[in-house]
Amino acid sequence: MYAEAFVRSVAHKFAVEVGAVVSDTPVLTAVTYPEPLEHPWPRSFLYATELFAGAASPSDVVSRAHEVVGDRDHVLNVMAEPDDLEGFLTRGYTHAWTNVIMAAPIAEELVAWPAAVTTISDENEVASANAIEPDNLCHATAIGDPHVTDLVARGEGRIAA
Repeated sequence: MYAEAFVRSVAHKFAVEVGAVVSDTPVLTAVTYPEPLEHPWPRSFLYATELFAGAASPSDVVSRAHEVVGDRDHVLNVMAEPDDLEGFLTRGYTHAWTNVIMAAPIAEELVAWPAAVTTISDENEVASANAIEPDNLCHATAIGDPHVTDLVARGEGRIAA
């Protein structure tokens, strides 16, 4: 349930902010961006379609991914337990790793701050938030959209996370 909600929110965010086209198929949600994006690591490549899959067998996911993107480079995000990573590597994917979604560590020296979490409200705050790693970018087009909420943690007069 949480993975599906996460995928829905990510798909909506990119549709609103950059004009991506979202399509749902059995097993996958495809987000196709109007301009190619660069995936910098571990191998730099350009891709226009990002795929999201839930808990399904690697063979079903890879089969559906091939139907959607053919041989074009793409990013595949699988919202499942990491036990299945080997199943993707043996089916043609060159790299696979696990990430915790919807979480980013705050630097240790900032933890003691009296911080407040608030919604980004203007373009200056978008720029400040985007200056912080990692690369989960905020976009000014989301300001005021009731369906997209970019949050920041503030402390000592600046955005910390």
